[in-house]
Amino acid sequence: MRDVRVEDSHPGEFSLLSLKRLTFSFDPMDAWQGKYEILAMEAINGSAHLRYDKSGKDNFSIFRDTTRAGSDELQFDIRDLRLRDVTVTYIDEQAGHHHEFSTPDLGASVTLRDGGYGIVTLGTIDIVRIGIGERDFLKGTDRKSTRL
Repeated sequence: MRDVRVEDSHPGEFSLLSLKRLTFSFDPMDAWQGKYEILAMEAINGSAHLRYDKSGKDNFSIFRDTTRAGSDELQFDIRDLRLRDVTVTYIDEQAGHHHEFSTPDLGASVTLRDGGYGIVTLGTIDIVRIGIGERDFLKGTDRKSTRL
């Protein structure tokens, strides 16, 4: 896909994701059966904006509500994620955090299980800003082979 834009769950405020190009592969039969496993994904030249507002509501809960009685909790895997020229911004208005990271080329895998994310990365992450309150820390720092 080209020129991808995904709106966040706070309509009209920010885009959750915007990319020049996004490619991915998955098994359609697995998806049909509710197994959300992305075998490979590549995101090129873009940005992601993750945010909690002052009331603690996030902007990235874009999937259907799975807390109803009798429903299974959402789980997914992205095995081979590649980010090229991507910037990620994280803002928590309650805690006063504003962080920004970028990467020229980063490999990762992401899982969502029991409401928690597991993220493993390999590559270069450039710390643009770690902001807490009015202060910035580690501004302009490179980290290699980072595990989150």
